[in-house]
Amino acid sequence: MSWFSNYLFGDYSDESVVPDSYEGTAISDSFEKPVSSNLRETEVVSGIRYRDNTVQLDLNTPVEDPYAQQGYSNFGYGGDFVQQECYPNQSYGCEQSFEHQVYSNLGDDGEPEDVSVDEEGCYPVTFSFDTTQTFSSRKELVRWVQDTAKDNGYLIVTKRSNKRGENYKIWFQCTFGGEHKSVATQRKTGSKKIGCPFEMIGFSESSGSVWRIEVTKAKHNHTPIENFEGHAYARRLSSEDKKLVKELAEQDIRNQSIWRTLTKNNPARKLIPKDIHNAVQKINAEKNVGKSPMQKLENILIEKNYTYYMRTNEISNEVEDVFFVHEKSFTMWCAFPHVLMIDATYKTNMYNLPFVQVVGMTSTNKSFTAACAVISAEKSENYLWVLQRIKSMLAGCMEPRVILTDRDFALMNACEQVFPKAHKYLCRFHIQQNINKNSKKKFSDKEWKEFVRTFWTLCESTTEEIYMYNLENFEAQLKEADREQVYDYMKKSWLDPYREKFVSCWINQTINFRQTTTNRVESCYT
Repeated sequence: MSWFSNYLFGDYSDESVVPDSYEGTAISDSFEKPVSSNLRETEVVSGIRYRDNTVQLDLNTPVEDPYAQQGYSNFGYGGDFVQQECYPNQSYGCEQSFEHQVYSNLGDDGEPEDVSVDEEGCYPVTFSFDTTQTFSSRKELVRWVQDTAKDNGYLIVTKRSNKRGENYKIWFQCTFGGEHKSVATQRKTGSKKIGCPFEMIGFSESSGSVWRIEVTKAKHNHTPIENFEGHAYARRLSSEDKKLVKELAEQDIRNQSIWRTLTKNNPARKLIPKDIHNAVQKINAEKNVGKSPMQKLENILIEKNYTYYMRTNEISNEVEDVFFVHEKSFTMWCAFPHVLMIDATYKTNMYNLPFVQVVGMTSTNKSFTAACAVISAEKSENYLWVLQRIKSMLAGCMEPRVILTDRDFALMNACEQVFPKAHKYLCRFHIQQNINKNSKKKFSDKEWKEFVRTFWTLCESTTEEIYMYNLENFEAQLKEADREQVYDYMKKSWLDPYREKFVSCWINQTINFRQTTTNRVESCYT
């Protein structure tokens, strides 16, 4: 299949409008291409390699379980391997194996205080539950037990429950109770269970109208918890919180803003942004049960008034590229088409597919997203299709004068074909990143700072004469430090073939509104 073998859109939705189709080609692994000035080459500069035996997801399969995809994988949200939480001073949830460390009481000097333990290794309990109190319902009893324990630094959870006739019993235990049952997995995991012996029973008398509690084992083998942020159970959302999250999410409020709202409403609850993300994911999954991811995407694009195009494989009719533009973005785009910044990232989606974002800027120096696309591979043909969609939408409007990209040969090649009159420049930030990767290990920290300062002075040369003068100083500095290999790399990889694409004396000959990087695109991802 066309989206990285065996997982995309085999069943195409009836709602789709497919203006273009073509016969797809096999996708090869991406790699870092050797330096070349030939822009007609189609190799991919940036990309990733998949690990062997990686299980890809079938996007055509309807999602029956509304609570699926709640994990945090190594390459995005909702992947195959669940990434457990790991917080400072709490060792459970990390990848390495360990002996669980519980919270300790700290003295005024910041060192743990000596706390005596009995022969069973249990700590003295500083409080006790009032076993004479009665409750009118099971819910009231559970809430009282958990709130009372939490106020005293403990987390009590339901172990099991049993109902026989009119008698109803609930067994409670500490969140650290029980022993971890090892399950064979592909990664090492930890456990917070350390065999805490605490146990309590809640039971009803007569027909459940009166509930009481009985503490059968009152001791804990750990000190009270001082920070509840590392405990997912303590951060559970109440039904009222879930209702508020749903209302705000339906209004397109960002997860971070929802988290701030809930934290402000109840500062005592130690919620983290990940809790809100999981809650929103569940809400979205419940709304789309039975639909394939492709159908979900189309529904969203239609509901939000996007103009979108899809490209399919002629033989299999599988979607390979999706391009979409919001109506408000298009209005901004037509008003400010002068400078476009294009970049692709893998970090915004769980399928590790290149997400291409085209960003423009207004006359008041504000950024806006002009268009977006999800493509099956970073190849010239994929970028060519995206840029052709951009050009077709700009019919009757001025085409971009400046296009900023990183040194992706496939993207550079496509830009050259679709917008031959536009000035194509390279992102200085990505150039710096490439230089860091290739040369930083050859310098000390002090020498590296001086090297970077000299290089940026070279980039900021305002005339060709100043550039040649700075280049001579740059060369002399490196050769004097016996780093001729670094200079040869800089000259052959960047200065000779691409200086006119990032040095000020050349790029300032065109009105570029002082844009020398694609950082605006990077900021739009966050």
